[in-house]
Amino acid sequence: MTRLCLFLCITLVIMGNTCAPFAVVSTCTQAGQATLTFDDGITNSTSRILDVLNSFNVKATFFLIGETLTSKTFPVLKRAYDSGHTIGNHTWSHRSLPKLNTLDLKNEILTTQNGFLPLSQTPIKKYIRPPYGAINYTSYKLLTAEGFTVVLWNIDLKDWMGHRSRDQLWASFQRQLVMTTPLKDSLIILLHSKEKTADILPDLIFTLRANDYQIVSLEKCLSPT
Repeated sequence: MTRLCLFLCITLVIMGNTCAPFAVVSTCTQAGQATLTFDDGITNSTSRILDVLNSFNVKATFFLIGETLTSKTFPVLKRAYDSGHTIGNHTWSHRSLPKLNTLDLKNEILTTQNGFLPLSQTPIKKYIRPPYGAINYTSYKLLTAEGFTVVLWNIDLKDWMGHRSRDQLWASFQRQLVMTTPLKDSLIILLHSKEKTADILPDLIFTLRANDYQIVSLEKCLSPT
């Protein structure tokens, strides 16, 4: 397990955080692996994204905001889970964890986790992605005490930005990919359930494989063997 926890110094100037070193996950354990992660909620694009993933037999992770889990979105969430995709926690209302007191932070993460209970008779594994990637030592200690693995990323297309076009997303992916090699690198890719992301997803999967990356589930990505 020690290999999974990278000693990472996170600097998030936009959130006003200082550089605080502690153990979080931002890569897979094995070189040559890549895993796809989708943040935020179930959107109108999620079903299309699931269609693409299933057509390529790719297992991804969906880090979900709890307040987006409704009777309308739950069937899509259930489809994702039943298809073998990983369901992760992205807090209840996407609040920055370092700004919360202990009670509010627990409410944000545990209320969301409880929302996943109808998916399975057994509790699902506890993976969490802090909103904005913002985390400090206090929130990290609370998350790990509650049994969560904190998962960040090392490839970010910034597809959440409304002004970024499909072509800009694709160019960003290519620029970042060319800086890596499957001989020594592994990738945790941050995406969102956007229509433009769904547009490039088939090419993204094809290109990762053409560059000798094995696309794996988050569980496989974090497995020591």
